[in-house]
Amino acid sequence: MTDTGQTLAPQNYDILITAGQINRSHPEQSTLTLKLRAPVPVGSGEMAEVIQEDPSELKPGDSIDVRPGDTVTWIIQDPDISSILIMDDNKNRNVFESNPAPVFGSRNWMGVIDRTINGRKEETYAICWSQHGITYCYDPKITVNP
Repeated sequence: MTDTGQTLAPQNYDILITAGQINRSHPEQSTLTLKLRAPVPVGSGEMAEVIQEDPSELKPGDSIDVRPGDTVTWIIQDPDISSILIMDDNKNRNVFESNPAPVFGSRNWMGVIDRTINGRKEETYAICWSQHGITYCYDPKITVNP
């Protein structure tokens, strides 16, 4: 809700998974390059690529700010990443209505932010990915600001 009492329309957020950086001697330090496209209002028919051609890179420790009811889609762009798995870290309240799931017919994943969240919530979640037959995990953050 805005300061004027208007309810904001849910938005779509695209997180591009553009590259996996593997640290073979310390696999726990492996990371993903994640880029965030500008959010697009749900049902607008707009293409995110048109609104923001150069997505901003998310650095380790950065959080994606979303609102209740927003949709988050993880889009795999790195051809070396064969699959991903997105999991709740069980440390904080799960901010998703249900766990993110694969998008039918693709390698991408999608989740909807819980519409009942009424206060600021932050969650660290895990993205595990397979690259060249080895599985690695990375823990980005998502923050809900109603």
